[in-house]
Amino acid sequence: MNYILGKSGEGIVENYLTKERKFQIIKCRYKKSCGEIDIIAIEDSSDSSQSDISSIGTVIFIEVKSTTKDYVDFENTISKKQWRRIFDTAEQFFLDSDFEKYHQYNCRFDSIFIKNAKIVNHFENIIIDDFLS
Repeated sequence: MNYILGKSGEGIVENYLTKERKFQIIKCRYKKSCGEIDIIAIEDSSDSSQSDISSIGTVIFIEVKSTTKDYVDFENTISKKQWRRIFDTAEQFFLDSDFEKYHQYNCRFDSIFIKNAKIVNHFENIIIDDFLS
């Protein structure tokens, strides 16, 4: 993929996540030897009436894909091998002392697709086990 197109798509997604979804972005282009995650964000569970683990918040690992093509099979754009690398990198994130305060958070995996500078799909809570077998 074109580097400039990818960076532009990530910028569009960052804006969408922070302004429309009210997520807090904690890291863009998180790289480890096993792979890279485009965006890591926090969805805060600010309902203070809850006392269980779900009230902590959720770390969201987001893969961004950008295209200008007319037809894209979004559901098959990210390969099993790519999901494996994303998952392995997410595991490293939770071992990273720089992000220790997020170690008790829930987590989920999302993918967001950009076409011609517009968000066309946001798949939330992808079941990663389907890609790891």
